[in-house]
Amino acid sequence: SSGVAAVASQSRHLITQRITSSLIRPDGQVWEALCAPSFTVPTLLLHGAADALVPAAVSRTLAARMPAASLVELPRSGHVPHEEEPARVAAEIDAFLARCLPGGERAGCGSGAAA
Repeated sequence: SSGVAAVASQSRHLITQRITSSLIRPDGQVWEALCAPSFTVPTLLLHGAADALVPAAVSRTLAARMPAASLVELPRSGHVPHEEEPARVAAEIDAFLARCLPGGERAGCGSGAAA
């Protein structure tokens, strides 16, 4: 019914607002990004472009501030890319590990740029 759909839509909106407000301070800075420069280990960030809960800007900000981060935005995924595109996620993880594990192309572990 349209009443149920309206309640579901409003609930999604409120949940999205709550999560976003917990990730981003009132001044617009991402909490995690404040300490991100201290994360110097190779880090793979996977973000679903259709994520309705966490804005892509959050992942982009983190990747830009983490010296060894690689960001891959998955255009056909939402909040759970490992369920929505499992083969693509597995391939991205495999490629990341191949670059970062001993014997891999260590210089390619992180660029801080979106892929």
